[in-house]
Amino acid sequence: MGRRSPVAGHRSRGCRPPASGSRSFAPGALHFGLMVFVLAALLGACGSRRQGQPSDRLDTVEVKPAPEASLEVKDDVKAPERGTTGLTGVVPADFPSDVPLYSPASITDFGQTAGGRRQLTFTTPAGPDKVRAWLTSKLPARGWSEVPGASGDTLRYEKGQRTVSITVRRDPVGAVYRIEY
Repeated sequence: MGRRSPVAGHRSRGCRPPASGSRSFAPGALHFGLMVFVLAALLGACGSRRQGQPSDRLDTVEVKPAPEASLEVKDDVKAPERGTTGLTGVVPADFPSDVPLYSPASITDFGQTAGGRRQLTFTTPAGPDKVRAWLTSKLPARGWSEVPGASGDTLRYEKGQRTVSITVRRDPVGAVYRIEY
């Protein structure tokens, strides 16, 4: 018997053609059939509304005002106002208890400096001159002595073998002060 020619659309790569009596689809035929089915389903969903079904149109109804549409706040219970005194944040356990902390203030940073010292940074609504004056009056009262030669925004104090450096700078909302210990 002669050799059968390959089915249209199939490449001959050692595959046998389909047995006689079996059906074979061209690759595009299945895709075309699926597209026709999807298109028919979509068009069927877009059909016009049948008679007797409610429409999507809503009727406008006028609403009357509520019987008591006023608001009174004079009898409301008010929470007590928070004062601007105190310190916000947690001071590390190793912070020297004899170093005064200006308040009101919030701790905004803490950690270790490049030189290995610990540092705390605070933000306060008070101006830098007020913070600096308060610290220079409180540190000597707690036994700290000013180290001469401090420059610019930095104050230096010592007590025994310990030293603290305090930098006070202007901030848009008041002052930032940083204590290195």
